[in-house]
Amino acid sequence: TRRSLALAQRHRGTLWCTAGVHPHDTKGADEGTMRALQSIIEDGDSRDLVVAVGECGLDFDRNFSPQEVQARVFADQAALAKRTGLPLFCHERMAHERFVQILEAAEVPFEQVCVHCFTGTEAELQKYVALGCYVGITGFISHPTRGKEMRAFLAQCLPLDRLMVETDAPFMAPIRGCKRCEPCHLPFVVSTLAEVYGLPLERLAAQTTANARRFFRLPLPDP
Repeated sequence: TRRSLALAQRHRGTLWCTAGVHPHDTKGADEGTMRALQSIIEDGDSRDLVVAVGECGLDFDRNFSPQEVQARVFADQAALAKRTGLPLFCHERMAHERFVQILEAAEVPFEQVCVHCFTGTEAELQKYVALGCYVGITGFISHPTRGKEMRAFLAQCLPLDRLMVETDAPFMAPIRGCKRCEPCHLPFVVSTLAEVYGLPLERLAAQTTANARRFFRLPLPDP
């Protein structure tokens, strides 16, 4: 978080950041971690740069941290988002039901939740949409085999006004054979999504840009 903030400070007006603990790293988090995150969020020099709490959530696939620890730290960060009024930028792998339970218990407005890098099932996507979440789609959608099932149901399940586009760099490269995903690969994701939704690329790009600005409360560019 501190390195991301430092980068955003060097490129103020172009970059913003989030503040949080990834589920893989929750085994090292404690009460002091939450206090530090809140301090970063509320600091006068960074208040306009930290636009969400996260990336936080549950990863019951890799389990690099114990599941109960992940759940506790996720709940703590959901509470932090509610206290500070920031949206939640979330990670969920193989933990859909527990993930939703924690958010419901925290009483976080679901329209302030983005389920990032979604790779789940059609039923899980329908649940997130019904709750009012935003959903982030990465280069996974562009993979010829891995993304095939999602390409079949995405446009019917996810309204355009809840669609977010991302890369999940350095992972989820949208180009076969590419070993490192980078922000410059975002147009490949947008191109695939434009095909899936049957829309001109420019319209899909404009809509998802507007969605990101609304969710993260980013300032409009100078005319």
